[in-house]
Amino acid sequence: MWSEGGAGIASLIDVEGVVREIERIAREARSEEDLRLGVESILKSRVLERLGDVMLSYPKARYEVTLVSRDRELVGKVDALHGYVVIEYKKPGAFGKPGELRPTPGFRDAVEQVKRYIWDLAGGRKLELPKYFGVVLDGYKIGFVWWSLDKEDFEVVGRPPSMNVLSQCLSTQYWGLGGKL
Repeated sequence: MWSEGGAGIASLIDVEGVVREIERIAREARSEEDLRLGVESILKSRVLERLGDVMLSYPKARYEVTLVSRDRELVGKVDALHGYVVIEYKKPGAFGKPGELRPTPGFRDAVEQVKRYIWDLAGGRKLELPKYFGVVLDGYKIGFVWWSLDKEDFEVVGRPPSMNVLSQCLSTQYWGLGGKL
């Protein structure tokens, strides 16, 4: 397990085991939907239910949430929305070959999609943007997207650089952990 920061999460969740399970599902999945169903099952059983001891409740997931702009234009459909966590799934391998470090067009497109979703969910209000955290996932590669008040722009990382990113994803404003980790 990662050792820097977020030790509370590491004691509750076998992050490496979750990653192995997601990779297994990606190998078996034939479509984005296969991946989504498998990963959502893992999130529920291996992450959210494990966090139940430190959470009063976790938000009920919503799927294929249609977003419409103020101008009544279709923004898109969020694959999964867990409270303030936006997850966009892509077909396994859509972000490139394992070991490929450069962001691929598929990865960049997914990130832009999540940025639009977060912007729309926040109603275009910059002070609401930091509430949201985005995840893009093809089963082999993962990216995280969030609004930085300091930079007044979205930040993106193509993989968790440390347990601190996962801790941020599981923090109060996203899942309701109340800073207990």
